[in-house]
Amino acid sequence: MFVKGLDGQMLETEGDAVVMGCNNRAWVTDFAEDESMYWGYAHDYLGGSITFDIDLSGVACNKAAGMYLVQGDDEYCSWGEKGDDVSPQCSRIELMEANEIGFTTASYPCVDGSCPDGVEMQQRTDASEYGPGGSLIDTSMPFTVKTRFFAATDSEDMPSELRKIETCLIQGDNMITMVQDDQTIIGQLTDKVYYNMQMVMSNFDAGEDNEISGRVCRGVGMDHGTKMSNFTWVTGDSIADDDDETDGDMVIGEVALNVDDCGDEWCTGCNVAWYSNEPMDTFNVCTDYTHYKWGNLCGRKRD
Repeated sequence: MFVKGLDGQMLETEGDAVVMGCNNRAWVTDFAEDESMYWGYAHDYLGGSITFDIDLSGVACNKAAGMYLVQGDDEYCSWGEKGDDVSPQCSRIELMEANEIGFTTASYPCVDGSCPDGVEMQQRTDASEYGPGGSLIDTSMPFTVKTRFFAATDSEDMPSELRKIETCLIQGDNMITMVQDDQTIIGQLTDKVYYNMQMVMSNFDAGEDNEISGRVCRGVGMDHGTKMSNFTWVTGDSIADDDDETDGDMVIGEVALNVDDCGDEWCTGCNVAWYSNEPMDTFNVCTDYTHYKWGNLCGRKRD
């Protein structure tokens, strides 16, 4: 594997490790080629995982290190340098944006060159659990980041639908788990995580007031270097169990127009229903299977 960074910026490799200086970003490639995004490494993440070790001990709260999956192309979402006023509208999963006191994950399922405002984000800035001397993750020492892309399977037991993205921070026997399971966002990523997203790493100045740290950081942090190592890609280790359904709670609405709409000959009560996280996707569900016995016919037609 290879990494392609910005010209003139610090980037070094040693064995399975990458050391990146401040204000740089690098794409992971299959070969030492950079004439086309074709060479960017795309893995089958649907039902799989990515794991790596990270050392954030030199990344102060106004700095940040990032690890992303990006749906790249040779036009708008390439590895070419962009101006400060350019914000490429590229589908991406932020596996990590972090420094020594904060860690965030997010997903942006952009469609037709436009990224919606709605973002599923998890943030961990509790100094008692995450940070220098944290009770669970001590960021003065390296720790492991493992992201799993849990998927449901089809009739042939092949991963077919992304259900949730789970990020685990691991250090010794300690672990912090963050989950993205908003189906309005996750549902748009199924096709993208199947060999359609390349891996990118970065180091940047996050500013004194940033969402990663969750607080204002003034006058701290020199230009920093970040070490990332021990990258491991696995296919098929994140298959969702039946208990991992993420459709939300079923909501029973008004009575359906006809009891036959439920399609069950034994059904005697039919209602419109939907799942709480997808209220516009309605369906009919049987709510009563009581058996009724009818008595004698009315004596007169008008009765």
